[in-house]
Amino acid sequence: MKLLTDTVAMHNRFGDEEGFRLIKAAGFDGVDYDYGRDERLDDNYIERAKETRALLDKNGLVCTQAHAPIPQIYGCAFDASEIRWLEVVRSMEAAAILGAKQIVIHATRVPEGVDDFEHTVRYYKTYEPYAEKFGIKIAIENIGIRDENRDCTVARYGDPEVLYRLLAALDSPWFVICVDTGHAGYGVGPRPEELIAGLDNQVLTCLHIHDNDCRNDAHALPFTGKLDWEKITAALKAIDYQGDFSLETVTYLRKFDRELTFEALKFAGVVGRYLIGKIVKD
Repeated sequence: MKLLTDTVAMHNRFGDEEGFRLIKAAGFDGVDYDYGRDERLDDNYIERAKETRALLDKNGLVCTQAHAPIPQIYGCAFDASEIRWLEVVRSMEAAAILGAKQIVIHATRVPEGVDDFEHTVRYYKTYEPYAEKFGIKIAIENIGIRDENRDCTVARYGDPEVLYRLLAALDSPWFVICVDTGHAGYGVGPRPEELIAGLDNQVLTCLHIHDNDCRNDAHALPFTGKLDWEKITAALKAIDYQGDFSLETVTYLRKFDRELTFEALKFAGVVGRYLIGKIVKD
């Protein structure tokens, strides 16, 4: 099981070349490459991806999973006439060049009165031909939606039964599941360990690991919030999870001055290795 970290904070503070060097020196095996809405997905995105892949190879890092840009708003076209939709397709191709086997794509939010499930199936299906073309699977992440009336966050695609129903409706080998522990850890819905326990290792193929106070999506380092890491790691071990272990460190690292970033990342690596040790079977 490889230890990964997301790239947002390191890219923003150091750029990819120095960021990758520091990630490797901090003890990580690879990256979960995050594509924001920036120059990396302009018309030169393929050449940029090739340059990024060369930097990964130079530093002995792998990219086994990636994150697409946050999706478009409701009502936009599901085709290349809409830049946000096009950027997701470009991120799929770019991530495949980096070596990623799967890329997380969030479901779009829908207004009240719209059939969320039907809209989500239709949205994801537009990307299926590109998943097959580029050889990269689409990972559906559990997310939350704010319920202002109840002043809480409710799990959206955070229940195993709903996720299996979504996969059945998509009816394609190009869709898998990413469990985000932080998203499952705050608000109303199954806890992270319950979500994991309800899935099998054929559909649950990647993770986003972070902690919170069970009320806010804090993206904190494990053991600094209220999530139960004994139960989470035990659930991953019980299903014989076969994917990699990706820490989402962006918010955690932002709390430190630039000069302390490397030491903070090294400690995150120590925490990640400790948790992996609880999952991997003897």
